[in-house]
Amino acid sequence: MEEQSHRYFSRMEILIFFEPVKSRNMKKICIICAIAATIVACNNNLEVLIESTINTLTISQNSFTFADNETAAQTVTVTTNALSWNATAADSWLATEKQGNTLRLIPTANTGTAQRMTSVTVTAGNAPSLVISVTQLGRTIITLEVNPTSFSFAANETTSKTATVTTNAAGWDATTTAEWLTVGTQGNTLRLTPKNENTGATQRTATVSVTAGTANPVVVTVTQEGNPAITYNTAEGTYWGNLWNNGNAAFTLDLFDNSNPNIGIRIFGFCTLPSNAANFRLDAGAYSVASTGAVRTIHPGTYDGDIHRPTCLFDFNTATYTLITGGTFTVALSGNTYTIAINFTGKDSKTNEVVNDIRINYTGTITFEDESEEEAPSFNDIVNSNYEATGTPLNAPGFTPAPSSWSGQVIPIEADQYYTITNWANDTHIWVDYIDGKLTLDLNNRIEEYTHSNGVIYDIYCGAVYQSGTSFNILTEYEIFYDKDSKTLDFSGTYNGNTVYVGFIGKEQGTNTWTRFVNTLVGNVKLVLTPVSSGSSTLAVNNILEHKKNMIPNRAPSGGNHRTGDESNLKKIPLSEMKLIKK
Repeated sequence: MEEQSHRYFSRMEILIFFEPVKSRNMKKICIICAIAATIVACNNNLEVLIESTINTLTISQNSFTFADNETAAQTVTVTTNALSWNATAADSWLATEKQGNTLRLIPTANTGTAQRMTSVTVTAGNAPSLVISVTQLGRTIITLEVNPTSFSFAANETTSKTATVTTNAAGWDATTTAEWLTVGTQGNTLRLTPKNENTGATQRTATVSVTAGTANPVVVTVTQEGNPAITYNTAEGTYWGNLWNNGNAAFTLDLFDNSNPNIGIRIFGFCTLPSNAANFRLDAGAYSVASTGAVRTIHPGTYDGDIHRPTCLFDFNTATYTLITGGTFTVALSGNTYTIAINFTGKDSKTNEVVNDIRINYTGTITFEDESEEEAPSFNDIVNSNYEATGTPLNAPGFTPAPSSWSGQVIPIEADQYYTITNWANDTHIWVDYIDGKLTLDLNNRIEEYTHSNGVIYDIYCGAVYQSGTSFNILTEYEIFYDKDSKTLDFSGTYNGNTVYVGFIGKEQGTNTWTRFVNTLVGNVKLVLTPVSSGSSTLAVNNILEHKKNMIPNRAPSGGNHRTGDESNLKKIPLSEMKLIKK
């Protein structure tokens, strides 16, 4: 190359090389020069074109905050004149996606408790890059406490119990799969309520799951006790033969615990009539409750406002009775051993409150006392009579002995089915009730009031008691037997080997407690009757009759019999174990 020259333009360089001209190249040189001249002429317009390609870049938002568990995308709108744009996150926990002019920011869940921060750089052509700040909160630890976490309900309990729930979550819930349990939530209180009594023999259990946000669930355990059967260890039976003249055998059965004979159940039922009393056995199988007298039926309990009839639960300690109204009485017999399972329903004799699931078991032998040969007397078998009495007076410290013999009259009161016996132990009269062929002496028959010298008033009843050690125990109902052949009313009897005494008993008004005895208690009493005509009686029968009819429980009628006396006529019961027991 012999010679070089060049020229520089402001924004574009054009370099033209010159070589020694030869004739054969002259034509080429002219063409090159023409091109160069054209370029130079257009130089100003080229500068304007180059200046118009400077890139711009904007974004709709430059900072974002995500929740700890948030993984849904948040978006940014990118605006640029560049042919393309890019976005790059500084940390791997944040992903970026391009969709047209939209940038999607997608975090993973933050499992840590500290917040974390990163940035996203957006670039486009020659435009300055832009930075987006991204923050993700740390995980909030949700707490949940329930106090208490276990509950126990009695078998018959259906009232609510509550637990306190403490949590920092926005809300909480509690659920159970147990059909017998209702779960309620209100405020910070968990309420648990059994829907009904547990009539099963075994305990039932439910679990309640309490949840709140991401906190670990808390399990609450709920139990309700079963209703196991009461097991009695003593049975006393009586065989009554064809008592209803229906061709079926009548029986009564008392079941109780020998440590507390005051509490138990008496059953009156019917089964197959045997050829003789020695062959009597309870029929095996299920008995229903019905008043038909049919084989394998149990007669329901009744209460006439005065006397409780079988079949019923009895508690002589509290004077409460439950009349049996339905259910089953199931008997199995192996050799001489009975297995009895009772599942009765009933009602309180006074309030009529329903009592469900009366479950009683007994296993053991049963001896049935034969009463089938003793024909029950009719009311008219005992007529208006004079009587001569013999007996054994109670001889105990503090008691003035009653006479060992005396006389009086027996007066039937047919309208009300009872007998008035005058001059008992040379004192006042007593009453004997006639009910369903039985003669009974019971504590519902109040005789009169007695005012002690210290002003305390006592209601006086005729009753039967027995002495055991230093204690006296009252029989709430005592049966008296009448021998039609000898015309003898027999008051004699024993209880657990102890002589039963009949006489007057005092109950203190106000406290309603049996606290004192009158001194006319006689055991082994027998009254031999001599019938007399009604006209020969000198007793003012009408006065006695009206007195009994008008008796109000625990109150003497206006103008009725009333006595006052001193300590010599009223004796204390020397014990703290005073109790009512069954005969």
